[in-house]
Amino acid sequence: MANLPPIEHKRGSSSTITVTLPVELDPVDATVFFTVKPAEVVEALYDHDSQAILKKIITTHTGRVFSAAIDPADTNNVTPGNYVYGVTIKDADGQILGTKTNGRFTIEPRDTADVDGD
Repeated sequence: MANLPPIEHKRGSSSTITVTLPVELDPVDATVFFTVKPAEVVEALYDHDSQAILKKIITTHTGRVFSAAIDPADTNNVTPGNYVYGVTIKDADGQILGTKTNGRFTIEPRDTADVDGD
């Protein structure tokens, strides 16, 4: 899998995650697991998904492009800063087809004129 591009997301906003499978991986019945964690957790020896600040299981795809929504509630209470995201792709039998864990995920602060007054 190619290097993961950096993602910037404004805290408490909506956006869409897209992951494109490489041509050597069959998208039929594949599942993409998208996970964002603090950098210090990823660098630790016992990195576990329970420490993720955001997790998405993505099965919706058009061709090789998988997509899922990040809803405002997904990041509403997350501290702005730099995180690391990873992508794991599994086939219908649960076999891991590919993993990449070096993506930079930045959560930016909300605008000062926040609509809910938080």
